[in-house]
Amino acid sequence: ELRLYFTRITLAIEAGGAAASEQQHQGNMKVYAQNWKQVQMALTSVRNDVGIQELVPFLVRFASSQIYENLDHARYCRMLVQLG
Repeated sequence: ELRLYFTRITLAIEAGGAAASEQQHQGNMKVYAQNWKQVQMALTSVRNDVGIQELVPFLVRFASSQIYENLDHARYCRMLVQLG
């Protein structure tokens, strides 16, 4: 159950990061807005859900590795900092 939760959270964050970088290059606001909503829902879920303390080290590891790999995408890095 926690593995599925982690997968859904990370996929939502990654989709938001991809949309943010595409939006910078192509200006596709509809896709960006849809993915941004999913990202916000994922971040709210992580903030408010109880019982996910076992996932904290994995979420922090995910966020730190993604930040390191995407230093040139400031919006995505901001999302990741909110996750960590």
